[in-house]
Amino acid sequence: VSSGAKLDTIFSEEMLAGGFRKKYLRATSRLLALTAAGQADRTIT
Repeated sequence: VSSGAKLDTIFSEEMLAGGFRKKYLRATSRLLALTAAGQADRTIT
């Protein structure tokens, strides 16, 4: 589902200040990588 939100802003500052900061940053990194790969696949076909 596409919400239009920038992926690097989906977790609030409050969430990033908590104990799961590394998990949220890792999730953001993975989402950015997946969307980049998805966009690359679209341009090839």
